[in-house]
This record gives sequence, structure tokens and C-alpha cells, in this order.
Amino acid sequence: MEPSREALDSYLARWLETAVKPRVRERTHDDYAKALKLHIRPKLRTRPLAKLSALDIQTVYTHRTH
Repeated sequence: MEPSREALDSYLARWLETAVKPRVRERTHDDYAKALKLHIRPKLRTRPLAKLSALDIQTVYTHRTH
């Protein structure tokens, strides 16, 4: 899929399988998947990668910690 149209959720699924899973322990992979499920995906899953900003990520992080 063209990066400018790919949603964050789709990218994260591929990232977990291709970049994370082969390089970390199963527990670490599960922890990453859980954090994404609880904190990132509910807020940003449909956001196209090309439109994702640092402020979007900071906003999710700020709300997660308060």
C-alpha cells in the first residue's frame, strides 16, 4: 500500500510482525502489542501515516500518563 494512504493501524500490524517479532522475546512482543492496543490504536488507528504528526503522538502519550 502507498505510504501516504496507509493507515497507522495497518502499518503497526506489519511493523509488529516484520520488525519486532523476529528480534525480541515473545513477552516483549506481547507487551508492545498490548500497549498499541490500549493506547495508540484507539486514538490513531485510522490516521493515514502521511498525516501523522509528532503532536498527535504527544497528545496520546500525555493522555495515557494522566
